[in-house]
Formats: sequence, C-alpha cells, structure tokens
Amino acid sequence: MQGKPMGSVQDSLEFMISQLKDEDRLSIVTYNDSVSVDMDLTKMDKLGKSKAQTAAKSLACKGQTNLSGGLLMAVKMLLDRDEPSDVSSVILFTDGKANRGITKVNSIINATKGCLTDDESKISIFTFGFGSSHDPICLQGISDAGNGVFYYINEDPESIPESFADCLGGLLSVTCQNCTLTCTPLSEGVKINSVETTYPVTQKEITDQKSGSKKIVHKVNLGDIYSEEHRDIIIDVFLPKIKCETDGYPVVMFTLEFFDIATSKFRKLTSIQSIDRVATIKTNQEDYALSKQYCRVHAANAIKTAADCGEKGDFDGAQTVLKEAISHIQNSISANDPFCKNLITQLQKNLGDVGDKTSFQSGGFQKCISSWQSNHRQRSNFVTKNYRNNMKINMVNAYYSSKNKAAPKYKYYK
Repeated sequence: MQGKPMGSVQDSLEFMISQLKDEDRLSIVTYNDSVSVDMDLTKMDKLGKSKAQTAAKSLACKGQTNLSGGLLMAVKMLLDRDEPSDVSSVILFTDGKANRGITKVNSIINATKGCLTDDESKISIFTFGFGSSHDPICLQGISDAGNGVFYYINEDPESIPESFADCLGGLLSVTCQNCTLTCTPLSEGVKINSVETTYPVTQKEITDQKSGSKKIVHKVNLGDIYSEEHRDIIIDVFLPKIKCETDGYPVVMFTLEFFDIATSKFRKLTSIQSIDRVATIKTNQEDYALSKQYCRVHAANAIKTAADCGEKGDFDGAQTVLKEAISHIQNSISANDPFCKNLITQLQKNLGDVGDKTSFQSGGFQKCISSWQSNHRQRSNFVTKNYRNNMKINMVNAYYSSKNKAAPKYKYYK
C-alpha cells in the first residue's frame, strides 16, 4: 500500500487519536515479514497523543504480510494489560493476503477464537481490507470471532477515513457489553428448531424440574451493543399438538444478560412469550415487524449464496438468487418500509458486484461478504450503512468537518 492509500490511513489514525479521551489508551503494532510494537499501550493525554501522532506519521509499507503475527500480538497486549477497560478493541488493517506466519484462513480464525476463549474482557476485533487483493472470508471470520465488523474499503482513498470514523463512532457508543440471550422452551413438547443468526449459538441440555423431561436451551452471544442498535433474532419453534384451545400457552422464556456501561452493573432481564392456541388459524396473518426481519435475513442469505456462486464462476446463478430476493422483499407486507427499500437498493448494487468475472474479482466479492455480515449482524460498515447510528453519523460528520468537507447525508433506519 503506497501513496494516497497509506496517506489516508495515517490521516485516519491522526483523526482517531484526536477523538480519544485522556483516559483512553492506544497501541500501534505493525507487521510485514515480522511484527513490531511501534507504540506500547499509552494513555491518550497530551503527551501520549503527541507520541501516537509521531508513530502514525512514521508508518510505511514494506515486506510481506504476517497478518496472524500482528493480530495475535495486538490481542496479547490487551490480554496482558494491568488495567482492563470497559471497551477494548483491535483494529486490523491490511491490503493483502497472509503469506507469513499462519497463512491458512481457518487456522487464523481458530487461533483468534482460541485467544479470546478465556478472555473475560471480551476484546472485539474490527478488520479493514483495502482494495481487491485481500481475502474477505478471512477478515470476516476474524471479525466474527471477535464480535466486530469487516470493513471493505474500495480503491478510493477517501473511503478509508469514513470507515475509520464509522468504527470509532461505534466503539465510543457502547452501552451494553457481553450480551447473551438465552432461549428456554417452557411447555411440554415445545422445541426450538433453529435460531436464525450468525452470532455464536451454544446448546445445552437441561432437565425440567417439574416434569423431569429433557429440554435443549439455546444461548446466543451477542457481544457488545451500541446505542440505538437493535438485535432481532428469529426463532423457529415447534409446538406439539394439544387436546383443546388454550389461552396464554407458555412457549419460550427469553433471558437477556449484559453489563450496563452506564450503571457499571450486571443486569438480567426475563420475558416469557405466550400464545393463544386456537383450533383454526386465520390465513394471511403476518406480522409487519417480523416481515421486515425475514426480509433482512433473506437478503443476507441471498448475498452470501450469490458470493458462493461467484467463487464458482456461476454469475448467472448469482444474479438469479439476488433477483429472487428482491422479488421476495417487493412482495412482502413491509415492502414500502424505508428499511426494506434500503435492502432492495443494496441487493441491486450486489447485482453489479456479481455481474461478471471482472466485477467480482475487482471488489465485488469483498462487497458481498461485507454486506452479508453487516445485514446478519445488524451493524453498519462502509458498504452497508442501513444500521449506522447517530453516534457513528456524528463521528463521520466530525471527520469531514475537520477537513472542511461536506459530509454525506444518512438516515438511521431500524
């Protein structure tokens, strides 16, 4: 990475440094053939910011790509720090594929998961891939392991600062940390068939204290939640036959547990979801809010399938999948919702990404993977802005304002 791209990275880092508070800490790790700690974890007071700005200006591109070495060094520095903080993150930037250290994609992802398994502070990892030479599956997998987001950055250097500002705005708006959602079947015979999410889901068998029957509990690790963000998890539930109509039939108990940043306390919220069991179900009875989320998940799955088709060279198949998803949304009861209209706009852009081999290999693949992850995880990145909250928008505006430029206009749809 030379010229304008590296200059934009340095410019972005300098902006990020300027936005950090005195009590925040920053470290800079570089990697090529080897790994180097350019700056240890340093408090961002006046002296620390000056040191960080100097380190940022000294960044240079050289050598190979020991991506795993740089990533694992950064994670280790956070794990070994003396004063753990509420929000701890690694921001990984690359323009190429790993060709030193651990080079196999699955091995890099598994190494990342292994480092974070016993981490009580729940370090998040955000990955930035510039251009079309990096491996989006690797960067998406790393960010998933670290409950972060993969940012694809196109050949336009101006996209780098906006992506950094989007990421920083999110990190500075964390309200709930280490969120988990536990789904427990209640009535006899009720089973959870599936949990529609790419967030990590674990299953555990328990014994019902009253009936003695076995039940499978599903636990979803949602990671950190930013202000204004939503997490909508679709649960497919099996209901057994019953002898007569029943009002208030208990189906599932949802338990949300998290650390509340505002109060510095752990919180636990419980909700029991019940339904009325009736002999005859009304036809065409569809929930508007659920329709929106079905559209979101359908669109995300279609984008991933299209990317898979593109990898196989089946661009006609990729186009068919995306067009079917557009039609599905257009025929839904939530088709006119601004959120769903944005989904259609995104899918139409993805049609161009998988239009042919040239488009796919010139950033189309990366855009699809980035869009797929963003829609499943309901968090914005540079490709998908549907989930950009006001803090992120304000941070992007602050960057453009610092450069005396007009900021793009976005609305937050949820």
